[in-house]
Amino acid sequence: MAALVLLIGFRHSAMADSNAITSVSANHQGTNTIITIHLKNLIRALPVDFTIIKSAQITLDFPGVGNATGETVQDVSLGDVRNLIVAQNDDRARLVINLTRSLNYALVIDGLAVIMTIRD
Repeated sequence: MAALVLLIGFRHSAMADSNAITSVSANHQGTNTIITIHLKNLIRALPVDFTIIKSAQITLDFPGVGNATGETVQDVSLGDVRNLIVAQNDDRARLVINLTRSLNYALVIDGLAVIMTIRD
């Protein structure tokens, strides 16, 4: 049993070291808000995304990715973006973008980054 626990812990550690969100930045381009999620290594597919309309949130799940930002909550207060929350569990990192209202967005991979354009 102890060997199994040790193996699970090693798997988690190796996952977090193989790829991680290193930073998240936000800025304005015209009427759009651009959120850039910087990663340690390339990812092959866009993160799983979903929205929660009632609480005006966008959530991105990054399977096999850890959180190396050094923080959990980042105050943005830029346009309709209030703050960003980066959390990690055993098998993924989750980025939650809290908004003042529900908005449309698009995601693209650009090298070592995932870029989200939130359209006003």
